Amino acid sequence: NCKTPDQIKNEILNFYSIVQPDRLQQVRRGEIPDFTTEILQWTFRFGLPNLVKNLREKYLGEFGEIEAPAVFRIDELKEGEPKQLPANLPPVDIGQLREKLLAFYGTYNPQKLQEGIEDLIKYVKKKGVEPLNKKLRARYNDDLDTFQGQDVIEYKKKLFERLVGFYGDHDPSMIGNGLAKIIAWAEKRGEEKLNYHLREKYNADLSTYQA
Repeated sequence: NCKTPDQIKNEILNFYSIVQPDRLQQVRRGEIPDFTTEILQWTFRFGLPNLVKNLREKYLGEFGEIEAPAVFRIDELKEGEPKQLPANLPPVDIGQLREKLLAFYGTYNPQKLQEGIEDLIKYVKKKGVEPLNKKLRARYNDDLDTFQGQDVIEYKKKLFERLVGFYGDHDPSMIGNGLAKIIAWAEKRGEEKLNYHLREKYNADLSTYQA
C-alpha cells in the first residue's frame, strides 16, 4: 500500500491549505518558491513516517485536529497521552457533548459528520473538553463553549453558501482555505466591511449572492 508521489504531494498540499493557507496562496501566485516540492523531495529521502512525525511536532500544539491529509488524523495521536484522567478533570456529559459536536460540525465542517465524531468523544474522555476547545479555536475561531444559537448558525450557513458562490465565480482557490475565518471576521466587523474589502480586491461583493 505504498503511496504514489502524486498522492503524497496532494496530502502535503491539503495539509498546508489548512495550516498555512496564506503561504500556499503565495506559491500559487508565484510570489515565493514552491516549498511543497522541497518537502516532497525531503520525504523521498527520509520517508513518510518522518514527515508525519515532524508535522506533528511542529503543528500539534496549535492545530490538533487536521482532517485533510490521511497521514495526520486526531485518532492517530495516541503516543504520550495519559492512560488515566487527571484527578481534577471535570466529568463530561457524553450525550450533551455529542449534541454540541453535531451542531458545531454541522455548521463548520459537515464532512466531519460523514466521517464520524467518535474519535473526538474518545479524545475528550482522555483529555477533557478544554484541550479540544483550544484546537477548535485555532481551526475555526470558535469552540464548544462559545458556539452560538440557531439563528446565528443559520446566518453562518447562509453566509458560507454565499461566500462559496462568490469565490466560485471570482477566486475558486479560496474555497476551503479559510472561509470559517472570513465568517468570523464578518461577525466581528460586519458584512458591509467585508463587502468593502471584497470590492477592493475583486470589484464585486456579496450583495448579489443569495443562499
